[in-house]
Amino acid sequence: MLQRCDRLIHRVNVQSGVEAYYYEGRWDRIPDFNLENLENAGIEENFSLDQRLRNNNFGFFFEGYIEVPADGYYTFTIGSDDGSQLLIGNQLIVDNDGLHDYQEKSGTIGLEAGLHQITVRYFEQRGGESLNVFWQNSLNNKAEIPATVLFNNGLN
Repeated sequence: MLQRCDRLIHRVNVQSGVEAYYYEGRWDRIPDFNLENLENAGIEENFSLDQRLRNNNFGFFFEGYIEVPADGYYTFTIGSDDGSQLLIGNQLIVDNDGLHDYQEKSGTIGLEAGLHQITVRYFEQRGGESLNVFWQNSLNNKAEIPATVLFNNGLN
């Protein structure tokens, strides 16, 4: 079954990029970021770690909207070192949580064309730090989600 966005968002009410909330702490799993001290926030073009202030013991909470061009089934993949998760609306699509070297995990969801809420959670404890977010459907091969389909309605 194809899913619709939880609330109708018109493109005129949004701007390019995703909201990026940066945290510092030492975790073994993705924390409840609502209980953590926010260090910095801004709008990022995509799911980038470039705004981190250090290379270990940090996390990001990204949220915004993804514009799905056509009805269909979409496979989302997250590659990360350490943990990450991807949600569409309130539904967890990809769970790549925990301490690990770079690995990719995927999940598929049916979506109607239009804007859908997207959330990416990420943390890095130690070692390498990386986050890659991909999508594909029956018409397109796996590719990083382009900045041109990511939107937000301003920092809360």
